[in-house]
Formats: sequence, structure tokens, C-alpha cells
Amino acid sequence: VGMAETDSSGSKLLFTITGKQGGGAASQAVFSWRKDGQYIASCGANRNVQVHDRYGNVVDDILLAAGGQVLSLDWDCDGEKLAVLQQGNSAIIIWDSIQRKSNVVETNTKDLVWMKWSQSHTLAVGTGKGNLILYNKRTNKIASLLGRHTKRIVSGGWTKGGQLVLVSEDRGLSVNNSQGDLIKQFQLMGDPTEVVLPDPDGSRGAEDMGLASVRLGTKSIQIIRLSGTAPNRNIAFDPKLGDIVSHKWLFEDYIVAGFSSGHVVVASMREPGSNGGEFREMFSSPLFKSKITDLAVSSSMRRAAVCGESLVKMVDLTEWREVSEETLSLRGAWCDRLRWTDDGSILSVSSSEGSVLSFLARMPVLNAACGSRVAVMSSLREVMVKDVAEGADPTPVIIPIRSEATHLALGPRHMCVTINNVCSFYSYRLGGGGGGRRR
Repeated sequence: VGMAETDSSGSKLLFTITGKQGGGAASQAVFSWRKDGQYIASCGANRNVQVHDRYGNVVDDILLAAGGQVLSLDWDCDGEKLAVLQQGNSAIIIWDSIQRKSNVVETNTKDLVWMKWSQSHTLAVGTGKGNLILYNKRTNKIASLLGRHTKRIVSGGWTKGGQLVLVSEDRGLSVNNSQGDLIKQFQLMGDPTEVVLPDPDGSRGAEDMGLASVRLGTKSIQIIRLSGTAPNRNIAFDPKLGDIVSHKWLFEDYIVAGFSSGHVVVASMREPGSNGGEFREMFSSPLFKSKITDLAVSSSMRRAAVCGESLVKMVDLTEWREVSEETLSLRGAWCDRLRWTDDGSILSVSSSEGSVLSFLARMPVLNAACGSRVAVMSSLREVMVKDVAEGADPTPVIIPIRSEATHLALGPRHMCVTINNVCSFYSYRLGGGGGGRRR
């Protein structure tokens, strides 16, 4: 694992899971952050699933004895269990983060194609024949529901209220309860490629759990009202933008869409556009000269990260503008996929070489002062001390610390760092005296 360095944009590259670990240049890395942002799981073509902490240290290796390529990694909402879905394997591997061991959940079905944990304790698994499998981690029981759809389940998600939404190649969308009972069905206007639900944690209230957006082929998005009687909407964008590559919600108010032309469009779903349009366009810009490969939205940061070519570009979803000074470079490798931690503090990017790079997107807000000397966090485990008085030596001292601090205090020659119930003291010297030493 490569450790922290500074990208040319000034952003902090925390660590890199190399292509060898991710599976090599021919692979497409699969990765997933735990909900609290403490662990990241990743895997490449070598079927070697590794779990790293947020500093890049290896926590565990998960051995997969059978099956093919890893299709999906997904953490449960408590961060206790990591589920591993493989091509051609009838079993789901469940890794326990507390006991650091794996269990095998046998489904007796080899065409497993999709899975997702609920906001409670249920893992939903879809099959190539349209069947649904539910696994309860508390009881360790499996329920198989045949014929939920007549063709392959393409995508799905859980609402804040615990409803399971599935779309299938049969052009149907089903809404199911946590036991798998069918609540409602919708007929789609085309072939679905993905269904996207607003972030449950970013939802404005319990009443706002009733929307889903389905990308139909590559040209339009169908907005489904899961509850109530309001009519569904079909959103079509300017054909000049090309194919829709990906789209995400910001709350239930806006859709962020990326296109094959390199454009990004942010559309307000609550405001009509000028001249009777379907939506109000909040932002539209050709961020790239070629195809966008992925985008990710952080509702806590109100940022959209968009990748294409060898760059990741940021869009401010408050001021509706590109933040060019936050552009990240992968130094020649092409960007593949993007994922934020839930709190928006870390952004991870997979590359065409099979590597996964994790950047510090939001610095911890901790500081202290003593006279004209100030101490601020410069990374997750790094403090910078500097004298800001006029005429003082501007060279800062960088002091590495053991873990993420909860409090800082600064004296003329010493710094105090608290980490939970542990208090550590570091000596330092400004004016060419070098870094701090732990006492």
C-alpha cells in the first residue's frame, strides 16, 4: 500500500491499494467503504478480497476458495458484516469484522447477479432468472422467493422505510417489503440499466421515501413515485449530450447526470424549466472532452465528483459551479469508479490499472494556539505547527501522530494530543528544528 502524499491539486492522497493487490491492469477493481468510513474492502481479478483501514493498513485477507470474478462487495448498516458476491458461485461469503472470520451462506442458486443490504439486517440477492433471495443475519435464515420477475434482475435498492425496489429485464419495477412480499408493480417505458434511490441518510423526512429513478437504455430517465397517485415522469435530455453514463440523486431535489460527451448536468426535479421544460437546469458544463466514466455525490459535502480520462473533477452543488482547484489527477491512469465515505471525508477512485486511490476530501477541524503559534490538522494523523507572526520563520513543523486526534493543545515547546482517553505530548522546535518527538 502506498501511503500519503500530496497530489498536484493540493489534495492529500492518503493511500493507494496497488494494481497487484487490486488484481492487475486487466481487472476492474471492486471496492466498498463501510458506513462509518473506517474500513474499505477491495478486490480485483485475482479474487483476493482485502480489507484496509482508513489509513491504508491491511486489516484482513478474505480467502475465496471457489467461484469466479467478484461482482459486488457490500457492508451492512452496522458495519459488522461484509458480503461478497461472485460470478458462478451459489454461496455468498459473509466476513465478520468483529471476529475477523468468514462464513458461507449457501443459496443453491448459481446465477446470482445482484445484492444489497437493507438499513436493518436483511441481505437481498437477485438472480438471473428474476428470483429473489433474502438472508437474515440475525437468524441466519434464507428465504427464496421464486418468480418475483420473469427475467434477470438488473439493479435494486432499499428505501429509508425498508422497502426493496427491484428492476428487471422484463421491464418491470417491483416494490417489496422487508419479508419479500410484493407491495406494488410498475411497467417501465424501456429497458432498465439501473435504478437509483435517494440516499436514505440524506432524505429530508420519512415522507420523502417514495421516489426512484430508472435509467432506460442510455437516453432517458423515468421517475417513479413509489407511493401515492402522482403520475410518473420520463426525463429526456438534449440528444447532443450523448448517452447517459450514470446518474445520482442529491436528496430528492436534484439529479446529477453524466454523459458520453463529457457533459455533466444537474437538474432540479421540483422546479419546471423555462419554456415549459421538464426540469430546471441548475448546472451544465462540458467537464471532459471524452466520455465520463462515473460520478458520485456526497450529500453531506454537497459535492459531485466526476471522473473521466485521468482526472476527477468536482462540482459544488450549493453554488452550482465547477471547483477547478480541487481537480485530482491519476497521473496517466484512466479513472474507472468513484465512491465517497458517508461523511464525505474520503473519496476513493479506482483506475484502469486496477489500483484504488483514496484522497482526503475534508480535513478534520481541529486547531490550537499559543501566542502567535498555531497548530492545525494537516492530514488524518498529522499536525502542522507554524508561527504566523510577522517576520517569523514561515517554515512549519509537521508532527506525525498515532491516530486521529479528538483534541489539540499547544504550548511554547510542546503539543498535547488526546485520542479517546489517551493523552500524548510531543516536543517541537520551530525555526529549522525539525519535526516533533513523542514524549
